[in-house]
Amino acid sequence: RFQSFTPTGGIANCVPVLDEFDFNDGPSIINVYSFICANGNLDTIIVAEGVPPLTYRITEKNGAPFFVNNGTSNIFLNLEGAIYNFQIQDVCGNIANSLYEINALPPIEIAISQLCNGQNGSLSLPSFPFITYQWWKGTNSQNILSTTNELVFSPFNSATDSGQYFVSITSQNANSCINQTLSVTIDASSGLPNAGQNVNSNVCEGTQVIDLFSLFTSYDAGGTWVDLSNSGALVGSTVDTSLLPPGSFQYQYTVTDSCNQVAQAIVTIQVNPIPSLPSIATVSPICEGEQLQLSTTTIVGATYYWTGPNGFESNLQNPVISSATIQNEGDYFLYVSLNGCDSEISVSTVAVDPKPIFSIQGEVLICNNQNSTLTINPVNFNANEVVFNWYLNGTFLESE
Repeated sequence: RFQSFTPTGGIANCVPVLDEFDFNDGPSIINVYSFICANGNLDTIIVAEGVPPLTYRITEKNGAPFFVNNGTSNIFLNLEGAIYNFQIQDVCGNIANSLYEINALPPIEIAISQLCNGQNGSLSLPSFPFITYQWWKGTNSQNILSTTNELVFSPFNSATDSGQYFVSITSQNANSCINQTLSVTIDASSGLPNAGQNVNSNVCEGTQVIDLFSLFTSYDAGGTWVDLSNSGALVGSTVDTSLLPPGSFQYQYTVTDSCNQVAQAIVTIQVNPIPSLPSIATVSPICEGEQLQLSTTTIVGATYYWTGPNGFESNLQNPVISSATIQNEGDYFLYVSLNGCDSEISVSTVAVDPKPIFSIQGEVLICNNQNSTLTINPVNFNANEVVFNWYLNGTFLESE
């Protein structure tokens, strides 16, 4: 308050307001914080104001008498979760009581702000006035980088600022479970988006729907796909190959992070044609013991897959069975594969006629000028199905 003289010779009393505040004539509890310990109990810190030194006590637990005299320490150790009456007393003898239900705060974790190259960023913990903070990097614990709840990068450089960081938090009570050391690792690629990797994928002509994301091993979601080939087969992140002719098609994925950094990856889909149905050429029937020749047309770069009776398999274009048996008679199947695409299956039936088996019955002794008869007894054929050629000592006699 001050006085000033007016132009007319009077005196004016001036009272400007410099500040407004509340004055309490005794101590008061401002807040209560609880931290969970390994045994499930809580270390509790009382934040109060009043004429120091203050004395801290507990007088009730869940409405029942429960007395703890903590002296001048505002940290109560190893309390069970409950409703407590906390009492403080200032040096003048004034007392304040407050009921608080104590519950554990979430575990303290280091928060990482958006770390963008060339921009300010930080690592931080919740700010508590009763906690002392010390930050350092790697094994250099003697080089304290910050003594507040925050470690600021001004600006952040992923090349030099990456690594493992530690922060030690301590309270005034050396026995409190509040005291601990936390760590966090900033990777050299922190803040860089991941669009996946460039991928080449071969598919066969036909109906197939491909989710392009399934071709990545890892990626950041939230990006966009663009059909670089204007194929018309892309919807969202899926490609319908039934709309694609044989050829090569490219699709680009772009993702942008909150630092406006952009990453891109390209997926190339190679659509390969289905080989034509192969044709089989063979001679049938053949006689037992003769060569069985299987053949087909040439398809450059193709692999041939033959199967048949008696466990027959071959990858030759024109396989040969040098001496066929009755077991080689039956259906022979062939398909070809080109660039991972298989043709339909062709089939050809081969007949193998057995060698005739017979015996001769008749007179062993043949007398001059007498008639003798030799008789053929067929085993695996009818006599009227074949032609008999007779020889005597290698000389042809007749056919019948």
